[in-house]
Amino acid sequence: MRSLIWFFLICSLGCNRAKAIDLDASKSPLGFLANFIVSTGGRPLGPEFVAVGENCSLFTSEDGQNWTVQQGASTPFPGCNGGVIYDIAIGNGVWVAVGTTRGDYRTTSNNCGLWVSFDALIWQQIPCPPTATGAAGTPLRSIAFGQTGGRGVFLIGGLAFLFPKASGYYYGLTSYDGFNWERKHIGPTGVDGVESNLATCFASFDADTGYCAGESGSYSQINYKFHPDLGTWKADGVLGGYGYPTIADPPPNYRPRSFWYYYTKQNVHFMTGMGDGLPYLFRRLPNQAWGTNDDRVFQFYTYEYDNLINAAADSNTKVIFFGDKCSWVYTTDQKGNWTAYTEGVWLPFTNLGSCNVDHPVNWADAAYNIYLNRFVVVGTSGTVGIATDPKAAEDWSIVHAPSYTSRINAILAKP
Repeated sequence: MRSLIWFFLICSLGCNRAKAIDLDASKSPLGFLANFIVSTGGRPLGPEFVAVGENCSLFTSEDGQNWTVQQGASTPFPGCNGGVIYDIAIGNGVWVAVGTTRGDYRTTSNNCGLWVSFDALIWQQIPCPPTATGAAGTPLRSIAFGQTGGRGVFLIGGLAFLFPKASGYYYGLTSYDGFNWERKHIGPTGVDGVESNLATCFASFDADTGYCAGESGSYSQINYKFHPDLGTWKADGVLGGYGYPTIADPPPNYRPRSFWYYYTKQNVHFMTGMGDGLPYLFRRLPNQAWGTNDDRVFQFYTYEYDNLINAAADSNTKVIFFGDKCSWVYTTDQKGNWTAYTEGVWLPFTNLGSCNVDHPVNWADAAYNIYLNRFVVVGTSGTVGIATDPKAAEDWSIVHAPSYTSRINAILAKP
């Protein structure tokens, strides 16, 4: 309590000298002090697990097992009325949530949802910068925090918009403090057509570079790299010849993570996407380029087409990927040894706790809390899976978020 009083006193003095307080610790002493004070034992403020979803919902838990849900009229997100919170990130001591303020992303005007918080409990709505055409309120779909050029930065991927006509651009935003945002158009998108303005790209980080991977379900789709020295995005082809580009399906079958990156604690880089209707997982080792070796790890074969790998989480000793229809697979060496090898393909588990073919769940996101040594995965029907060191389906326990039956879109563990 005493530290918080000092924090507000210092902030009030800083406000008398500047119109805005820069909370980036790499840029200002006040930012460094804020990061230090608004933490407990060197950790950020907030619950151990934080998740977001439909109907302006926020989920908080201290153990991953027992959840508090705020949604609808009780939502903590100001200005959100029937909207969807699609993603959440934390960096520089600040939590940031993105989505829409009303309805889903198909309402493409005056529907930009952007909120910030110091503790993931009390949220402040932030206005979104307009597009180059002056359009306001473009929906936001994904957010990531990482390091570029030695500084921590947030990257947001929003919907595509047509500028000037047939050439589409994704609506991108960047920020160093979570409060002040700069528009960074990403593109051109490489997708045209009547529904191209419903597509987006998935923001992520791979080592020291930010990426926004096109929501197409194909490796042949364009990928965009953020260059901090130029402050611009550059189109970057990754792996061609795997599958074909397709426009994202509308809800409830949209594919926000049809093509995305994952960067593990052991500096191993994974990339996942679709190829001829089946999901593939690629890997590259540190200091190597994509395609240096035979880095196609496996075909995520589930006996059904169009099942995706949607999420990943890792401890220091295990990496787990999660997909549709309860599927999951893990590795302990992050190289060539995975769950099981049968008939030339790596087969994922198709059961996770009580999640099975009779009670299927499409997993949406996952997190690992290093302080609790706990994996938590979330998905459709308000389903949550919890495990410590899972090796088989029975190692997981399943709970459901109270009074919630829709999709939980994203989850974070407090670092």
